[in-house]
Amino acid sequence: MKKNKKEDFWKYVNIGSKTECWDWVSSCDKDGYGDWRDSPIERKAHRMAYTLMNNGNIASLCVLHKCDNPKCCNPNHLFLGTHQDNVRDKCEKNRQCVGENNGNHKLTKIEVLEIRRLYLTGLYSHTIIGKKFNVARQTVGKIIHNKIWWE
Repeated sequence: MKKNKKEDFWKYVNIGSKTECWDWVSSCDKDGYGDWRDSPIERKAHRMAYTLMNNGNIASLCVLHKCDNPKCCNPNHLFLGTHQDNVRDKCEKNRQCVGENNGNHKLTKIEVLEIRRLYLTGLYSHTIIGKKFNVARQTVGKIIHNKIWWE
């Protein structure tokens, strides 16, 4: 007998009221998003929830959370958007990794403040400051003009 994909999926969701988050209760990835395995395909649980409840193919679109809870599979909390919409949503909600919370950071907050202080003295160029902190002069410019390392 063939499994009912829809019934099988919802067994792993803690379904509540229409307004509550419906948390995925099975395995999650490192970022907290539910992992749904429908052999041989693996999908994010919230994407599967949206697809099942809207009877459609979401193709390359992102499924975004209104609630910002990565485990949530409540279709009322989910909406479609492009990658750009996803990035904009993250920035508007201040969820992006900035400063020392960014895994790719090379500088500490203290070093960034020192870069800004040195620049304000008028004695040092972007190139000289960059060499002192082992970053490109373009990076110094972005720091000074708050394009990166803002708070």
